[in-house]
Amino acid sequence: MIVYLIRHGHAEDRETFKGSDIDRPLTQKGTDRASAAFKNFLKKFDPPKAVITSGAVRSVETASILSELCGVKYEIVKRLNPGADIKDYIETISDWRHAEVIAIVGHEPELSGAVSFITSGGYLRLTMKKGSICVLDGSVLVDLLQQKALL
Repeated sequence: MIVYLIRHGHAEDRETFKGSDIDRPLTQKGTDRASAAFKNFLKKFDPPKAVITSGAVRSVETASILSELCGVKYEIVKRLNPGADIKDYIETISDWRHAEVIAIVGHEPELSGAVSFITSGGYLRLTMKKGSICVLDGSVLVDLLQQKALL
């Protein structure tokens, strides 16, 4: 099973956004960069058969861009909302094990924690920047791409 773990794109600043953190949208830069990066990513990697996202607006918007490019619908899984536990990511991957290739859009630090746990039992230290994509094949880390490398 191939899993793409994706951190949402650039969102409105947490300190200046008037509203709940869950409602923070992508900036125009975030939308534009996500679209360009996903187009280039899909030239090198198989499109996901399923796109799963947290319910945070910035993640839903990121997932929507990828879903549209792949011709699949995205599904919101609220247990992946900001503050989720690493086990929530592991359980979500397990729930979708029937799919050959999936994408999960979420948040830091849970995404990097999930990558570390899956690939090394928690020994790998990494941070996924906004828009980064981690490619896993089972428990093997195949690639970790910063968004700017895909532009």
